[in-house]
Amino acid sequence: MHISEGVLSTPVIISGWTATLPLLLLSLKKIKYTELPTMAVFASVFFLASLIRVPVGPTSTHFALLALLGLLLGWGAFPAIFISLILQAILFQFGGILSLGVNTVTMGIPPLITFLIFKKFACNPFSYKAKIYLGLAGFGAIVFSTLLLYSALILSSQQFINIALVLLTANTPLAFLEALITVFIVTFLYRVMPSTLHHILPNPKNIHNENSRNSL
Repeated sequence: MHISEGVLSTPVIISGWTATLPLLLLSLKKIKYTELPTMAVFASVFFLASLIRVPVGPTSTHFALLALLGLLLGWGAFPAIFISLILQAILFQFGGILSLGVNTVTMGIPPLITFLIFKKFACNPFSYKAKIYLGLAGFGAIVFSTLLLYSALILSSQQFINIALVLLTANTPLAFLEALITVFIVTFLYRVMPSTLHHILPNPKNIHNENSRNSL
């Protein structure tokens, strides 16, 4: 989902930065100073996960864990992804600096949408209903991100229609995988470390104490 330099048109590049900068400032205002270490950890997770390429037909895709970042970091997901994309562009030439705004929108907005929509439904990941919502969050975040990428390519040039369709098709299996990963990791963290889910859990300390009693 990394768009390289020279692919996007100037209006699309400007639009990407126009959306990224206000969202970045708003996100930084929303997060707390104590959340910075957690943001750094999961920014590293996103950085490493997106380096893993999954071959799909004639192209390839990569893990992003977008829904998971949204549920774990809340508003902090957007700056965490922004920083990771900068490092990937500089160190591995994944994406470009000019296209960084569009890449951040493509991969940063879906986690925020996931957090705002699904935080009310994931308060008890052990319930069957919550697992369905978590799966939908994981699946939907990738689909939404792919559609944003599709739109950026099409708005830049109609010549990218075939490439955009291939990317859309290639990311569909990834969306199912991300759905399963999201359900598994959130459920696992709910059991062993509910404090990491404080953005979506009302009283994570009480849950930790209850889980500890149940394990005895």
